Amino acid sequence: MYSEVELFNEKIKEKDSLFFTKIGFNINSLEVKDMELTPLINLKDIVDKYEQTYRNLDGLLQNLDFEDNEINVSETFTTEYKYHNLEFSLLSNANEETIAKIINFFNNDELLRKVRNVGIKNMEDRIISNEKVISQIDTVIKLYSKNESLSSPSDQTFVVDKNFNIHGILNKKTELLLDNEKIREELVVSDNIIVMMNEPRLLNEKPGILGNKFIFYPFVFVLGFLLLAFARHSYLYLKEVAYSVESE
Repeated sequence: MYSEVELFNEKIKEKDSLFFTKIGFNINSLEVKDMELTPLINLKDIVDKYEQTYRNLDGLLQNLDFEDNEINVSETFTTEYKYHNLEFSLLSNANEETIAKIINFFNNDELLRKVRNVGIKNMEDRIISNEKVISQIDTVIKLYSKNESLSSPSDQTFVVDKNFNIHGILNKKTELLLDNEKIREELVVSDNIIVMMNEPRLLNEKPGILGNKFIFYPFVFVLGFLLLAFARHSYLYLKEVAYSVESE
């Protein structure tokens, strides 16, 4: 996604008419000035993910980039963040349809859609796998409470040890249930690459003093008049000085 945003910005600089025509933009007047993708930083997610493999986290922290003696954490963990924020600056001829065109461009990108499909499939498989383990845990707990042996598809019999950690297995079930809950929440916003979490707002950028035509043009005219008046005065003064010298 970051590469696609970078490509989009490059096309803006190049004013690639063919590229923007395919998207549906007016090639005679571009509607987008630039765009920026930034991660929604949640260090808790990063710490939780590497909690069991803290050595990997130590390795990443030792190789962080430094900028002005400060650690650039956001760029180092960019791929680890789940959600990212896309902001774009539009030109004066843009409208609500411009936003829809930009979102459709990324959502219809073939490579991004393939990545999204793989991600959704992995999440769905994880839910199924977790549910199977939860079912197995329920069976073990049921047999444990009845002091029975585990059934087996073969002739072998598996005995439930009364000394096994029931507290640990209950914690594991809770962990899997919470994991499935989080996955289902993620699936809700996984239909598209870019999802509008709220109604997009177009904010009109207030021009500075020189950006206001009602102030800029009169200022230019007055400044031009003063320059011409100064030039005329200088010319007449120098002419008078030259005449006086010639008279002497």
